[in-house]
Amino acid sequence: MCFTTDKYQTTIQRLETEIYPALHEALNDFDINEAEPLSDLIKMSIPSLQKEFHSLETYETKLIFPAILALVNDSNTDKHFSPDISGIINLTQSKEDRLNNYINQIAAILDEAAFTRADDADTNLIAGKLQYLTEYFYNQFLPAKQVWKHLLSRLEAGNGCKNRTDEGACNCKHN
Repeated sequence: MCFTTDKYQTTIQRLETEIYPALHEALNDFDINEAEPLSDLIKMSIPSLQKEFHSLETYETKLIFPAILALVNDSNTDKHFSPDISGIINLTQSKEDRLNNYINQIAAILDEAAFTRADDADTNLIAGKLQYLTEYFYNQFLPAKQVWKHLLSRLEAGNGCKNRTDEGACNCKHN
């Protein structure tokens, strides 16, 4: 397999099988309706965060990832097919910025001493789950998305696999 193609496939596979499912699980790990001790801002942010993440995940897994793989795949023979990489970057960045804003709001509330030091076990449980969510977002999701964005930027700049036949198929040596 072409080294360039392998990088894209590996990154996409990690996002689809590791990063997105873990973030999805963290977002759905508690029932917002039973979370009485949560601040109103968190109660409003969680459903919006869930909706925005679902939108990003669906957009990428159903449209973007297949389009990018078709572009870099070693069996790609449609040299006229070229997704709008700049548009992809802009739209996903916009969605990620909204996700980041929601997570920042949650993190700011978690930093408030009154919320995180409550004696109520339910509040502490919810705070722990929210803390995990914010840490996973900052330490796993964002770095993985930076790798993906870097790969997209390389495609946008025309730095993908250059070893293509006139028909568009990869001409790299297969391992």
